[in-house]
Amino acid sequence: MLFTADGFAYAHHYSADGSDEPSHLEGECALTSSELVGAIAPQQMAFVLKAALYWSRFVEVTPLFANLERMLKAHPPAVVAPAHGNVVVDLEDVMPVMKEAYRLAYDA
Repeated sequence: MLFTADGFAYAHHYSADGSDEPSHLEGECALTSSELVGAIAPQQMAFVLKAALYWSRFVEVTPLFANLERMLKAHPPAVVAPAHGNVVVDLEDVMPVMKEAYRLAYDA
Protein backbone atom coordinates (compact mmCIF):
# COMPACT_ATOMS: atom_id res chain seq x y z
CA MET A 1 0.00 0.00 0.00
CA LEU A 2 1.25 3.44 -0.92
CA PHE A 3 -0.02 6.43 1.06
CA THR A 4 0.28 9.50 -1.15
CA ALA A 5 -1.36 12.30 0.86
CA ASP A 6 -2.37 14.84 -1.79
CA GLY A 7 -0.23 13.48 -4.63
CA PHE A 8 -3.03 11.34 -6.12
CA ALA A 9 -5.91 13.47 -4.87
CA TYR A 10 -9.08 13.98 -6.82
CA ALA A 11 -12.69 15.03 -6.24
CA HIS A 12 -15.45 12.62 -7.11
CA HIS A 13 -17.03 15.36 -9.18
CA TYR A 14 -15.78 18.83 -9.90
CA SER A 15 -17.66 22.03 -10.56
CA ALA A 16 -17.34 22.96 -14.20
CA ASP A 17 -18.54 26.47 -13.30
CA GLY A 18 -15.29 27.07 -11.42
CA SER A 19 -16.68 27.02 -7.89
CA ASP A 20 -14.51 25.27 -5.35
CA GLU A 21 -17.21 23.06 -3.89
CA PRO A 22 -16.69 19.39 -4.77
CA SER A 23 -19.65 17.09 -4.54
CA HIS A 24 -20.32 13.40 -4.61
CA LEU A 25 -23.18 10.98 -4.49
CA GLU A 26 -24.13 9.07 -1.37
CA GLY A 27 -21.90 6.02 -0.92
CA GLU A 28 -19.19 7.08 -3.36
CA CYS A 29 -16.63 7.64 -0.61
CA ALA A 30 -16.64 3.91 0.19
CA LEU A 31 -15.86 2.84 -3.38
CA THR A 32 -12.48 2.12 -4.92
CA SER A 33 -11.37 3.87 -8.10
CA SER A 34 -12.45 0.89 -10.20
CA GLU A 35 -15.91 0.81 -8.61
CA LEU A 36 -16.81 4.41 -9.44
CA VAL A 37 -19.34 4.95 -12.20
CA GLY A 38 -17.28 6.28 -15.08
CA ALA A 39 -13.57 6.90 -15.33
CA ILE A 40 -11.72 9.48 -13.27
CA ALA A 41 -11.33 12.57 -15.46
CA PRO A 42 -8.11 14.61 -15.55
CA GLN A 43 -10.22 17.67 -14.73
CA GLN A 44 -11.28 16.04 -11.44
CA MET A 45 -7.65 15.70 -10.39
CA ALA A 46 -6.63 19.10 -11.77
CA PHE A 47 -9.47 20.69 -9.77
CA VAL A 48 -7.96 19.44 -6.49
CA LEU A 49 -4.38 20.10 -7.58
CA LYS A 50 -5.07 23.74 -8.38
CA ALA A 51 -6.96 24.27 -5.11
CA ALA A 52 -4.92 22.23 -2.61
CA LEU A 53 -1.49 22.11 -4.24
CA TYR A 54 -1.40 25.67 -5.50
CA TRP A 55 2.26 25.33 -6.45
CA SER A 56 1.23 22.83 -9.18
CA ARG A 57 0.20 25.84 -11.29
CA PHE A 58 3.81 27.00 -11.41
CA VAL A 59 5.94 23.83 -11.44
CA GLU A 60 6.36 21.54 -14.43
CA VAL A 61 6.35 18.11 -12.75
CA THR A 62 6.45 15.92 -15.86
CA PRO A 63 10.17 15.08 -15.34
CA LEU A 64 9.39 13.84 -11.82
CA PHE A 65 7.02 11.20 -13.15
CA ALA A 66 9.97 9.19 -14.52
CA ASN A 67 11.29 8.86 -10.94
CA LEU A 68 7.85 7.97 -9.64
CA GLU A 69 7.34 5.35 -12.34
CA ARG A 70 10.73 3.76 -11.54
CA MET A 71 9.80 3.56 -7.87
CA LEU A 72 6.38 2.07 -8.66
CA LYS A 73 7.97 -0.49 -10.96
CA ALA A 74 10.50 -1.50 -8.30
CA HIS A 75 7.87 -1.53 -5.54
CA PRO A 76 4.46 -1.99 -7.16
CA PRO A 77 1.67 -1.20 -4.71
CA ALA A 78 -1.55 -3.18 -4.81
CA VAL A 79 -3.35 -0.13 -3.46
CA VAL A 80 -2.70 3.62 -3.53
CA ALA A 81 -4.38 5.55 -0.74
CA PRO A 82 -4.71 9.29 -1.38
CA ALA A 83 -5.87 11.65 1.35
CA HIS A 84 -8.57 12.97 -0.97
CA GLY A 85 -10.38 10.74 -3.42
CA ASN A 86 -11.09 7.06 -3.54
CA VAL A 87 -8.55 4.34 -2.92
CA VAL A 88 -6.83 3.55 -6.22
CA VAL A 89 -6.73 -0.13 -7.17
CA ASP A 90 -6.24 0.34 -10.92
CA LEU A 91 -3.05 2.39 -10.94
CA GLU A 92 -2.28 1.52 -14.57
CA ASP A 93 -5.50 3.33 -15.55
CA VAL A 94 -5.19 6.22 -13.10
CA MET A 95 -1.51 7.09 -13.71
CA PRO A 96 -2.03 8.53 -17.24
CA VAL A 97 -4.94 10.57 -15.87
CA MET A 98 -2.69 11.86 -13.10
CA LYS A 99 -0.04 12.99 -15.59
CA GLU A 100 -2.64 14.81 -17.64
CA ALA A 101 -4.09 16.44 -14.51
CA TYR A 102 -0.72 17.88 -13.51
CA ARG A 103 -0.29 19.16 -17.06
CA LEU A 104 -3.73 20.81 -16.93
CA ALA A 105 -2.95 22.41 -13.58
CA TYR A 106 0.36 23.75 -14.89
CA ASP A 107 -1.15 25.01 -18.16
CA ALA A 108 -4.02 26.78 -16.38
